Amino acid sequence: MLKVVEKESTASLRKRMDSAGCVFKFVVLSPESEIEAAESMHRHALIELHELLMIEAMEWHENLTKDPKYKDHPEPLISWDLDNAIATPLSRDEVRNLTSTDKTDIFERLALYACFVNPPYHSV
Repeated sequence: MLKVVEKESTASLRKRMDSAGCVFKFVVLSPESEIEAAESMHRHALIELHELLMIEAMEWHENLTKDPKYKDHPEPLISWDLDNAIATPLSRDEVRNLTSTDKTDIFERLALYACFVNPPYHSV
């Protein structure tokens, strides 16, 4: 149904975001054929994202436990209620808002760029 697309530009962006302290995690997926997006596709995307997050968390844990003082640190667990996830179709304007670099209010609906340039968690 969906396959992970891992291009150099995606990997490079992920590294730059991590270096900058960005906590936003993402996975780029592509449909294997021309099919209409349905809720099952969105659930599949959530599963792929969860797998990526768990891989990263387990790598972090493995590095952490190399230090003897953290050898008993519990393994990370990232879970969410996939059964209650609801795919919500977005209008063209809502999609445009997601990609707009004009939005600066982090509380404006779907102002994704604003949260990157003015993160609500403010780094110290």
